[in-house]
Amino acid sequence: MGQGKTFTFKAVITREWVLYVVDVPRRLTLAMKAEGKTPVVLSVNGSSERKTTMTPRKTGLYRLHVHGQLRREAGVSEGDSVRIVLRRDTDPRGVELPPDLADALREADALEAFRAMGPWCRS
Repeated sequence: MGQGKTFTFKAVITREWVLYVVDVPRRLTLAMKAEGKTPVVLSVNGSSERKTTMTPRKTGLYRLHVHGQLRREAGVSEGDSVRIVLRRDTDPRGVELPPDLADALREADALEAFRAMGPWCRS
């Protein structure tokens, strides 16, 4: 994997509604200094890397969504034991706003609200 310290662990893919997920061991989330939704890069059973977000659960543990592309590439599904290689995603978040859009949002007193939205809301 690319830059940054990597962490490897084994997990079983489970299904939560329509999502396929794995739970991340507490020792790794502590070592990664995870806070809230933490951007990460992962690989499953040697698959190509994929950017995603490690999401906190109410229990204090974290969970990763194992996207369909990774499952297909690794040939795994629900109930399979997998080897996860994980690292923090340190790439800058988002893109710079075009000046005219930033000005229009500022004039509408909406620039800070726009910046607070997740990337999926901005598209």
